[in-house]
Amino acid sequence: MNNIIDINRRFNDELVSYVKYGLKDMSNDEKEIIFRINSFGGSNLALQKIKGFMYFMEKYKGYKFIGQAKHAESAAFLLFLNCRVRQVAPGSVGIIHMPVPRGPMDEKVLESMRKDVIEFIMRRTKMTEHQIHSLEGIPLSRTEMLDYGIATEKIPIIR
Repeated sequence: MNNIIDINRRFNDELVSYVKYGLKDMSNDEKEIIFRINSFGGSNLALQKIKGFMYFMEKYKGYKFIGQAKHAESAAFLLFLNCRVRQVAPGSVGIIHMPVPRGPMDEKVLESMRKDVIEFIMRRTKMTEHQIHSLEGIPLSRTEMLDYGIATEKIPIIR
């Protein structure tokens, strides 16, 4: 499979450009795109832009996204959850982080962002709101990610 995009840096405008141009170069013969994720996350705005690209590629081009998580934290964790198929290997780690302000931010806006993240995680997994809060910031193993429905498949290795 040649349709692989390595997400191994901070979520910012540079990553958005990298993903955008990587998606433009995808083979039309292969309708699966793998995001190999090894990132501590970053900007939720960058994540939203990437999710927009994914939506377009799925809805209008017929692609399917597969996430492979080595280390998926914060925005990278949410990108992983946005993939239809979510694969983990031995040593995979996932970490939930709620949005935090990057400078002055209205408390109501921040609370709304956090609520949206919790609702998204609950829709894509088997987790309750209480579990999400209690596991925030705690590294989750491959087994835990499978048990909570964060991951959908085991694989032997992520290159």
